[in-house]
Amino acid sequence: LPGIALARAAARDPDPGGVGPALERIDSLLAAAEQLIGEGGEPAFLAFGLVMAASAITATEPVDIA
Repeated sequence: LPGIALARAAARDPDPGGVGPALERIDSLLAAAEQLIGEGGEPAFLAFGLVMAASAITATEPVDIA
């Protein structure tokens, strides 16, 4: 959970510009992962997929930084 919290903090930007939509998607996925882990049990394993999806967006999302 601390790693997810750190990633969510990094996704918070008061002036995100062209990366805003990507950051919102990433934060939503990570928030869902936090919730699943917090609930514990078998659903917590689904959090891994959400974190991987957020990572994929981070690595591949085309953004307009101009």
